[in-house]
Amino acid sequence: FCDLRGFTAFSAHAAPEDIMQLLREYYEALGAIITRYEVTLTSFSADGLMILVNAPVPCEEPALHAVKMAVDMQDSTQELISGWRQRGYDIGFGMGLAMGWATVGRIGYEARADYTAIGNVVNLASRLCSSAEDRQILIDYSVARHLHDKIPIV
Repeated sequence: FCDLRGFTAFSAHAAPEDIMQLLREYYEALGAIITRYEVTLTSFSADGLMILVNAPVPCEEPALHAVKMAVDMQDSTQELISGWRQRGYDIGFGMGLAMGWATVGRIGYEARADYTAIGNVVNLASRLCSSAEDRQILIDYSVARHLHDKIPIV
């Protein structure tokens, strides 16, 4: 999961065209990274995204793949944030990553169904994202365990 910090306050006072422009810039930047890493974007929710790694398309070393993608997303978004702050927007960006088993598939009704994941690991990733401050990527123990000798974890 990832989302912008301060977006709700920003959107309460910004002009609609400024809100839409910010979201366009944000989604264009993250969309390019999502495409490059060949992961699954399950949903947009205003400024929030839910992304699945290793489902439905498997990848080697999903924890490492997810963290590399998250770092690229953080770097790209921080470049945008620098410009937004010059325009007076107090915006940040945080992420939460968790790894584990989930129920995945198309959920919905006849007229609309979306591919998504459900389970404790999804809830944990969402909570980690909510707790992340600007520039933070919070990970669960499972992700950390798979990365212990591959990249430094602070």
